[in-house]
Amino acid sequence: MNIFGIGPVEFLIIIVLGLVIFGPERLPGIGRSIGRTVARVLAWQYTSPEAQLLMELRRDLEKEITDIRDEMVRARQALDIRPEIEQTLREAQDAVRGAEVALRAPQGATVAAPAPNAALLNGANGAHPPADIPSEIVSPSGETLFSVEQPA
Repeated sequence: MNIFGIGPVEFLIIIVLGLVIFGPERLPGIGRSIGRTVARVLAWQYTSPEAQLLMELRRDLEKEITDIRDEMVRARQALDIRPEIEQTLREAQDAVRGAEVALRAPQGATVAAPAPNAALLNGANGAHPPADIPSEIVSPSGETLFSVEQPA
């Protein structure tokens, strides 16, 4: 039970101090006058037009703040492009791994080409379909460096 932020222990300390300062004869009268004053202040708080206007403004502001907070959460979720970036990164890593495998193959060896990425072939994420990939890479002297089998 907290009244005006005063707990039971603090309330007892205030009563003991009141008894010491004012004495047992005057303390009940002072308590009544303090009680009446607090009751008037609380009644004024709920009946005065100024206080009601302030409470209404506070409710309106709290509603606006809640609406803005909800809109910010929705915008953050809409702008979260992390999954798309991670997917693109995985696709790029797969392409790099495929190129590394092709480069590590001995000269003149045949290497199976990685399966084409369906997302890139379909133009997902604004990507363009890959251009025709040559099946062989030939040196300027006409020697085949390596060839790639195209998937069926």
